[in-house]
Amino acid sequence: IDAKIVRLNKKGTTVEEAIQVLGEPQKYAMGTNAFAKDHLPQSYLLGYPRGIEVSIVREKVIELRSLKPGPGFTFRNLHVGSSLDEVLKEVGQPSKIVAGETLAWISNPTKPDTSIPGVLYKDLNGIKGFSYYRQPEQHLHFFFKDDKVIGLLIDIPQ
Repeated sequence: IDAKIVRLNKKGTTVEEAIQVLGEPQKYAMGTNAFAKDHLPQSYLLGYPRGIEVSIVREKVIELRSLKPGPGFTFRNLHVGSSLDEVLKEVGQPSKIVAGETLAWISNPTKPDTSIPGVLYKDLNGIKGFSYYRQPEQHLHFFFKDDKVIGLLIDIPQ
């Protein structure tokens, strides 16, 4: 699967290419809403087994997701279950650590992302052990529970 993810990790990848590479998804969805293949909104997720999702906006792949329970995919030696220390060693140390911050978009994806690049957010949104870190220049986002990766997200340049 890792080689397939590398093929999709490029500017301009289309939903057709994603389906060609990964196969027909198990579901077309966004949040708790499921969609019929022939009645899709502008933005939705292609849901695959083993914790893999592909985020689509206007027929283009904008994000590749590897999620708990996984196993998902491995990218730059990182995967679901990697430790916070392994992530920081691979992508760089945070410029700052902030504890107890609330980021509204985490619970409501329609809200803008107000996180600061390079900042490690710990105990996010009042949830002990829940953390978030993004390195946009590397096109990477990570979600952690108790310092273990539960979500590895790759942004696709548009």
